[in-house]
Amino acid sequence: MFDSLKDKINAGRQFLLEKGRHISTLSGRQIVIILVAILLAFLLWLVVNLNRTYTVDIKVPLNLGQVSANRALAEELPDYITASISGEGWNLLTVYRNPPHVFIEVSGEEVNLFEQVRRQLQTSSALSVQKVDPLYLRLHLEKKASKKVPVIARVETKFASQYNFLTPPDIQPDSITVSGAASIVSDIHFWLTDSLKIKNIDESFSTEVPLKDAGPLITLSAQKVDFIAQVAQFTEGKVTVPVELRNAGAARNVIFSPQEVEITYLAPIEKFPSLKEKNIFSAYVTYQKLLQDTTGFVSPQIEQPADSLYLKVQQVQPSQVAYFNIVSDK
Repeated sequence: MFDSLKDKINAGRQFLLEKGRHISTLSGRQIVIILVAILLAFLLWLVVNLNRTYTVDIKVPLNLGQVSANRALAEELPDYITASISGEGWNLLTVYRNPPHVFIEVSGEEVNLFEQVRRQLQTSSALSVQKVDPLYLRLHLEKKASKKVPVIARVETKFASQYNFLTPPDIQPDSITVSGAASIVSDIHFWLTDSLKIKNIDESFSTEVPLKDAGPLITLSAQKVDFIAQVAQFTEGKVTVPVELRNAGAARNVIFSPQEVEITYLAPIEKFPSLKEKNIFSAYVTYQKLLQDTTGFVSPQIEQPADSLYLKVQQVQPSQVAYFNIVSDK
């Protein structure tokens, strides 16, 4: 119905354009009179046509309404259904331009769409729902389940020169509860945030990061998290430490070559002076690692005290050392 009205309006506009060269020869007063007459004629024609009764097919958006507390939807609803609605043109015009959302009330696995659409759209005698396609909707319901999963922040950071995290960033809350159909929830092991890029960082900061959209089948206990970062200016340092053998019996005698490695690291500027007097790193190889090795070369593991985890190892030189078993003559 409304498509035919559009066609008629477009045809009238084309007619005016074709007659435009004749109108241009008239005086300004004559042009005004003609335009007013055309406008009045159009309004009269519109009033007459929109007072008639029509039946139109409208795409009605669907939304999930109330569901039993211990049940959850396991498959998404269709985005919309088609409803044939009758009424006067004026009343249909509003519905046609802005179709209202219909909330599906779930009481079983089969929903009578005609009854629910009629009850929600046919609020007065001005409109009448004639039919709905599809007439029934089959729902896939399952037992509702919930579980707590960690949040993984997708935050890409780029620091200004010499700056870096003082400690690993803190995410609050670091986990959320996801709820939905048991078969869907069982496959969820973590939840991502939206992607965020932060550039030229030279100070500590805190920012909100939205969680990735859950869609219609999953609900989240939170919609965003706080990404909190402690940032410091770093400087480079170097220290040489001996390579130790660990977890070896008293009878084991192993020599490494070289016997020391040089560790290049980054440290916060304000903490750097106090580090020179401390044994901040140790390098070691376990005896079990030697037993598993077949090459004659191993990579030492670097250890640092728990209270100096802000130190960041950049390089270990050499990255591998050779080892030799010293056999006693006794």
